[in-house]
Amino acid sequence: MFKIIYYTTTDGEYTNVVTASERLKETYPGEFNFQFFGRNIKRSPAEMYDELDDTDFILFTLMGENFSYDEIDSFLNEVHARGITTHIQSSVMRNPERQRALSRESRELREEIERYIFNGGVDNYVALFIMLANRLKGANLEQPAMTEIALDGLYYKGEVITSIEDFYRRSPRRKIRIGVLFYRSHFISGNTHVIDAYIEAGEKRGINIIPLYFYGAVPTEVGNWGVEGAMQKLFYYKGKLDIQAIINFAAFSLSTGQTHMIGGIDPVLKKLDIPVIKSFSTTQTLEQWRANANGMNQIDYTLNLIMAEYDGQIHGQMVSSKEYIDVAGLPVPRHIAYPPGVANMLDAAIKYAKLSSIDNGEKKLAIILHNYPAGDANIGTASGLDTMESLIVLLKRLKAEGFKVDTIYQDGAELLDALLTHGTNETRWVDVNDSDRNYFSYPLKDYLKWVDGIANGNIRAQIDKEWDDIPLLVEKVKDDPQILIPGLKNGNLFIGIQPRRGMGENTEQLIHSTILPPHHQYMAYYHYQADIFGADAFIHVGTHGTLEFLPGKAVAQTPLCFPNLMLENTPNFYFYIVKNPAEGAIAKRRAFATIIDYLIPKLKFVEGYDEIDQLERAMHDYERATFEGFEALYPYQSEIFKLIEALNLQEDLDIELPERIDDGEKPLTEDDFEAIMQSCWRYIYEIKRNFITMGLHTLGQPLSGEDLIDMVMVLTRLKNGDVPSIAEAFAKTRGIDYYAALENQQNKAPDGRRLGEHIAVITAELKQLLTELITDDFYALTNDQKTAKMLDLAKSYNAKSDDFLTVLKFIATTVVPNLMLVGDEVEHLIKGLNGQFIPPGNSGNISRGGVDILPTGRNFYTVDTRTVPTKSAWQTGIQLGDAVLRDYYVENGSYPQSVAIVLWGLSTIRSKGDDLAEIYYLLGVKPVWNEGSGRVVGLDIIPLKELGRPRIDVTVRISGVFRDMFPNQIKLIDRAINMIAELDEPAEYNYLAHHFKADLAKNIAAGMSDDEAKINAHARIFGARPGQYGAGISSAIDQANWQDSADLSNIYLNWGSYAYGKNQHGVFMRDAFENRLKRVEATIQNATSRETDILSVDDYYQYHGGLACAVKTVRKEMPKMYCGDSSDPDHIKLKSADKELKYVYRSRVLNNNWIDAMKQHGYKAAGDISKMFKYALGWSSTADIMDKWMYDELANKYVLDKDMMAWFEQHNPQALFNMIETLLEANQRELWNADDDMLMKLQQILLNMEAKLE
Repeated sequence: MFKIIYYTTTDGEYTNVVTASERLKETYPGEFNFQFFGRNIKRSPAEMYDELDDTDFILFTLMGENFSYDEIDSFLNEVHARGITTHIQSSVMRNPERQRALSRESRELREEIERYIFNGGVDNYVALFIMLANRLKGANLEQPAMTEIALDGLYYKGEVITSIEDFYRRSPRRKIRIGVLFYRSHFISGNTHVIDAYIEAGEKRGINIIPLYFYGAVPTEVGNWGVEGAMQKLFYYKGKLDIQAIINFAAFSLSTGQTHMIGGIDPVLKKLDIPVIKSFSTTQTLEQWRANANGMNQIDYTLNLIMAEYDGQIHGQMVSSKEYIDVAGLPVPRHIAYPPGVANMLDAAIKYAKLSSIDNGEKKLAIILHNYPAGDANIGTASGLDTMESLIVLLKRLKAEGFKVDTIYQDGAELLDALLTHGTNETRWVDVNDSDRNYFSYPLKDYLKWVDGIANGNIRAQIDKEWDDIPLLVEKVKDDPQILIPGLKNGNLFIGIQPRRGMGENTEQLIHSTILPPHHQYMAYYHYQADIFGADAFIHVGTHGTLEFLPGKAVAQTPLCFPNLMLENTPNFYFYIVKNPAEGAIAKRRAFATIIDYLIPKLKFVEGYDEIDQLERAMHDYERATFEGFEALYPYQSEIFKLIEALNLQEDLDIELPERIDDGEKPLTEDDFEAIMQSCWRYIYEIKRNFITMGLHTLGQPLSGEDLIDMVMVLTRLKNGDVPSIAEAFAKTRGIDYYAALENQQNKAPDGRRLGEHIAVITAELKQLLTELITDDFYALTNDQKTAKMLDLAKSYNAKSDDFLTVLKFIATTVVPNLMLVGDEVEHLIKGLNGQFIPPGNSGNISRGGVDILPTGRNFYTVDTRTVPTKSAWQTGIQLGDAVLRDYYVENGSYPQSVAIVLWGLSTIRSKGDDLAEIYYLLGVKPVWNEGSGRVVGLDIIPLKELGRPRIDVTVRISGVFRDMFPNQIKLIDRAINMIAELDEPAEYNYLAHHFKADLAKNIAAGMSDDEAKINAHARIFGARPGQYGAGISSAIDQANWQDSADLSNIYLNWGSYAYGKNQHGVFMRDAFENRLKRVEATIQNATSRETDILSVDDYYQYHGGLACAVKTVRKEMPKMYCGDSSDPDHIKLKSADKELKYVYRSRVLNNNWIDAMKQHGYKAAGDISKMFKYALGWSSTADIMDKWMYDELANKYVLDKDMMAWFEQHNPQALFNMIETLLEANQRELWNADDDMLMKLQQILLNMEAKLE
C-alpha cells in the first residue's frame, strides 16, 4: 500500500486531492492510504507525527508565495531525518526556491510533480499518485497520461476554449457581452457552480457571458500570461476589446504591480477602460452570511473588499457562499451560487454595459440633490461644495456631450428658482394640497402594487409598522392620490431632491427605534427614478445623502437590504469630497457607488482680520513705547486691556483683567506686563498661523491667482513624503529654526522682534516668491524653462538651498499641475456615463502632507485596515496621550483613572490610526508590526517601569463607520483591554484591572453568572446597533425634540450602548456603558486637520458633546473635555473643548474674510451658515460651552448686521429664519441670556419674515 500524507491550506487543491483519493480507492482497492491534514481537517499536528511510520510520500500545497512555515518547521525536520520523499508547492510559482529547498526529492521527480500540479485537476492528481506509487513503491499500475490544461483560458459549460472566436462558435455573439474573471484553481477543481449560474442567467437574458479563468495576476516562469495578458488575448475580437463590462469573481487585486498603493492608477483596468464590478464570494455559509449584520467576516474583507477598492472596482452583490459537502467523511468546500445575488449582479453589469452602447441623447439621468435638514433652506446639501453652481457646470458639459438638456440656466440661482417652483421637501411653508407648484408625482395605487410585490408584502409590512402615514401625499383628486416626487425634469434629466429621511416629531420613536426603514415616499421616489422615469444612471451630488445609511448589511447586502432595493441595480455615480473616505466607503459598499471625489474648498492661513488686527496694532504701539522709553505706559496697557475685554479674550488667554481699566490706574511693571503680552502674542500668532477653508468648491473649476498661491502655501507647509516643508526650508536660508520659532512665537529674538514676527515675514516673502513663480504663462513653459525660473527666483530671494529648490520643483511639477487637473471631476463623470473606467485614487487630508492624494476626480479608496496604526501614527498617538495626561496632572495633581475617547472611522483612515495608537498607549500596550507588510500582527505589554505612569482605564465610543470598516481593530482593542485587565499589578498602577475586578465582584454579587459577570465588567467598546449610524443627538437638536440634558443623555445612551468585542457584536448593555461612564474623568476627541472644525459638522457635538453630557448625567459631574489636534502630526496641540470652540470662533466664525468668501456662493453658503448656528446650539445643549458673548456675536454679525440680513434675504431667506429661530430657542432654553433689546429685534425680524415666507 502506498501511503501519502497530504497537508494543505488551499481549498482548490484539497478538493482535487480528496476527489482523486476516492477515485483511486475505488479503482485500486487497498493500494492507497491517504492521510489528510490542514485548514479544513480537524486533526491535531501531533497526529501527523503518528502517521509518519510507513509513509512513502508527503505533499504540501500551501497558499501564496510568502507563506509561513511556522506550524510545519519542526515536522519537516523530522521528515528530513527519516528521508521521506517530500514535495512542497505554493499556489503560485513566482519564487519557488524556498519550497524547493525544503522539499526532499530528485530534481527530475520534482519537476515532474510540478508539471502534474501546474496542470491540475482531479485527473492529473490521479495520474500523479499512480506515477509516485509506481516509482517510489514499485507498484505496477496502469499510468494515465498527463492532461495538459491551459493555464489561462475561456470557459463555457465545463469546456476550455482558447480563443474568443471559438467561444462565439459555441455561444453566438450578441449585443451585450460581459466578461467574468475567475481563478483557474476554481476551474480545475470543478468549483464552477457560480460561473455556470452566470452563463445560464446570461443566456436567459439574451447576452454573452464570457468567463475567463487565469492562473495568476502576473506572468510567471510557468508560462501563464497574467490577468492583463489573458484579457488581451482572450477578450479581444478582430483586434478590439469585445466586452463592455467585467464581473470579477477573483479575490485580492487584479493589479500587475503596486502602483495603486502609492497613488498611481492600476494600469490593467485603465487600459481596458470599461467598468469592473466585484462580485462577492463569501467564505461563510449561506446561513452564516444571512445572520451576519456586517455581511462579511474578516477573511472576506481581506479577500474581496480592500484590494478591489485599490483597483477601482465597483462593489457588487454577494453571489456565492462556501458550503461544505461530505466526500468520504471529509468536508470538501464548494462555492455554491446564490441565485438572487447572481441575478442582481448580472442586471447591474448589463446596465453598466449598456452605457457604452446607448446614444447619449437617449440616456436618462437621475441627478439627486441631498437635503438635510429637509426643507427649502438646504437643497443640495454637500460638504464644501457649491452645489447649484456645480450643477450648472455639469448641465453645460452634459449638453456638450450630446445628452438631452432642454434648459441651461443662467446660474445656480435660476436653477434653484426652477426647483422651488416644483415639489420639494418643504412642509412648513408649503402644503402640497394647497399649492400651485408644478409637482411630479407617482400614483399611489401603482406604488402600492409594486411594493406589495416585494418579498410577499414583507417590505410593506416593515414600513407600515414604523410609519403611520405616507408623507407628501397629494390628494387634490380624491380618487387618485399621488405621491410627491420632489424635483424637475429637464430634457432627459430628472434633477431631484432626495426625500427627507424621517417624518414627524415623535421623540419616543427617535429614542427607542434605532433601525427605521425608509417611509413610503422615500421608497416611491427611488422606484420612480429607476423604473418609471427609467434612469440609466443615478448621479448623487455631494457629501452626503441618506441612501447609503438605510437599514441593511454593511457590505455584501441581500437583495432586500434597503439601499439595494432603492437603486434596482442602476449605476450610481457619487460626487464625494476627497477628505471623507470613511463615509465615501460606506457609499461604495452599501450603495454600490462609483465615487468621483472632489476638491476641498480653498485653504488659507488666517493671517488676520479686523478685531485681531486692532489688538495687534495696540500691542505693537505698546512695544514701540517701551522701546523708545516712554514713561507713561499705562495708556497703552489700558488700551490693550480694553480690547481684550471687548473681544472677550481673557478666558482664551488665561489671564485676569484689572478690576478697573482706566487711565488713572498705576501701570504694571514691564516684566509683569510682558507675561500678559506673551499670552496675547502666543494666541494671536497661533490664530494667524491657523488655516481655514475659504468659500466653497465648484466641480471642475481650478483655482487661480491668489487663491492658488494660498492653497499651495498651506499644502506645502508640512513635509510631503521626502519633500521638505517649504516654510522650514525657506526659514533655514534665513538662519531660523522654523519649528523652534513656531513653538516659541511669543518670545523675542536677539533683534528684539518676536519670533512670530519673523515667521510672518518669512510667510510674506514666500507668498511673494510663489506669486512671481506661478504666473499666467507658467503652464506654457518647458520643464527647462521652469527650472531656470525657479533658480533665478531662489537666487533673487537669497534662498538657493537644495531643500528649498526641491520644494519649488515639487510645487512646479506636482502640486500645481495636480490641482489644475480638477477638471477630471467632470471629465470622469462623462467617462463613467459612457461606460468607461473611472480610475482609483488615494483620499484623506491633502493638507496633512497628503499632496499625493491629488488629483481629484478619482474613485477613491481608503486604507488597508490591517496596517493601522502605522508606526508614524503610533508616535503621534503617544504625543496625544502624553498631552492629555500632562494637562490633567497639572490641573488635578493626579492622573485620570478613567477616560472615554471617541473613535471615528474617518479619523482613523485620515491619520492611519492616531486615535487607536492613543488608546493603546493609554492602556500601556504597543502594536507589533510585520516588518515586511507593515501589518499589525499583535500587541506587546509595555512594562510599568518603561511606561512611567499608571495604566489608564479607557472606554471607547466607536462610530458606525468604524464598526463596519475596522472589525479587526475592534477585536484588537478588546484583546488589549483583556490583556491589561488580567495583569497582576498594584491597583494604583493599573486602573483598568482595579475597576474590572471591582465590577466583576459587584456583578457576581448581583446574581450574574460568572461568564455574564465577566463579559459585563470587561465591556469597554460601545457603539450604535449594527446597521445603525450616528449618536441620535443631532436629530433631537434639529427637531427641538428634547426638554433637558437628561433627555439628550438618554438618547445618547440608548443609541450607543451596544457592546462590541471579540465575542460580541452589538449586544445592548446600557448598564455596563453607564457603569464605565460613572468613572470617566476626561473625554477625548481628536481632529486630524483644520480642513474641518467642531462647528463645521454636527458629528463633533453629537459624539463628543453627547458623551460628555452622558457622563455628567450618570456621574453628576462634567468631565474635562479634550480636543486633540494632529493636523501637524509631528507637533500636536491639545485644547479643552471650550477653548477649542473659542479658537474656532476667532479663526473662522468672526473672521470677515471667511464671511466674504462664503458670500460669493449665495444660497448654498447661506444654508451652510445656518447649520453652523445649529451646531453651536448642539454644543451649548450637550456640553454647555457656549458663552453669552458667543451667541451675541452670532446675532450681531450674521443677523442684525443690515448688509448680512439683506444678503440672506436675497439668497436664502429660509436660512435666515432658521438662524433666528435657533437663537431664540437658545434663549428660551436658558442657554443664552440675550439682552432685552437684542431679543426684541430678533423677535420682530422673525415675525416679519414669517409673514413673507407664508
